[in-house]
Amino acid sequence: MPPPPEYHTLSLADMSIGALQTEQCAALQQEEQEVMQAIYADRVSFKIRPPRGTHVQLRVSVDLAAPCQALIVSADGTTASSAQPAHTSLQENEAGCRSPLSAELTLSHLPPIILTLSLPPGYPLYEPAAILSLHATHSWITSTSIDKLWEIISDIAQEGLENGGEGVLWRMYELLRDGQVLSYLDLKIPHRTLRLRIPHPTPRLLYPLLLSYNTAAASQEFATQSYPCPICLISCLSDFWTLTIQQGEIERVGCVDEACVKSSLKENFDDPLWASVGEEQIREVVGEVLLQRWIHLRDKRMVERVPKSYMPSTRAKTTVDT
Repeated sequence: MPPPPEYHTLSLADMSIGALQTEQCAALQQEEQEVMQAIYADRVSFKIRPPRGTHVQLRVSVDLAAPCQALIVSADGTTASSAQPAHTSLQENEAGCRSPLSAELTLSHLPPIILTLSLPPGYPLYEPAAILSLHATHSWITSTSIDKLWEIISDIAQEGLENGGEGVLWRMYELLRDGQVLSYLDLKIPHRTLRLRIPHPTPRLLYPLLLSYNTAAASQEFATQSYPCPICLISCLSDFWTLTIQQGEIERVGCVDEACVKSSLKENFDDPLWASVGEEQIREVVGEVLLQRWIHLRDKRMVERVPKSYMPSTRAKTTVDT
């Protein structure tokens, strides 16, 4: 009796996908593309490359759950300093060895990992997504770690096919974005959840690049955040401050929330003027002309507060009885 035949997953090389199946896959790809672009906007790009399918590029900035102390090390285990010449003082590194260089770099964001994929006509029902390229901006991930990451992403692509043809782009993106991937790449120092160890051929060149990117990303994150204020931040703030300065209510130049204004006046009842914001902030929001009016009204208000008993009398006599 002959042995039972072996079953295996068919690929495009083994069968021909009909027009109906191709159309079905194209509809699923279009749906996944719209979802990805709605969530991640310009960090995801799609290019149709017939007849091979669609090329997708994911540009993923790694956002850490909390600020981490990063130790940048070279192949010999020494740490990076800033762009300054190496100093001669010794400091223990994470391995307990004495190193002539030291650095404490706090990071909340790491430069983007750029993943380029090919979505064949049979994706996601009949063929998995295929990796075309994978690298980290400024090469902050070594080639060895890139190889590990390549395997992890390839496994995700295969799992999507085996699970009935589910889209996998969002899984790949989130794997890179939320910082969990650092544990898989052995970049986190064991037993220290807020410590990273980043090997690099030239640590002192990588140090300022990571610092610069982290600063820029933090600024962008702050600018795009929503705040617990019932009034929109910039446009209404400008209108509100303009009106209060024109009306002479300079003690209200501050937070536009009514509860915040009342709290500020209550806490600074004796001198509410000093509870307001500084001159540079006012200049940025309402301009130089209204700033000068604010300064004039503030100085005038301060003069008016001086008790009259301390004011020199214009009728004071300077003669002395003889």
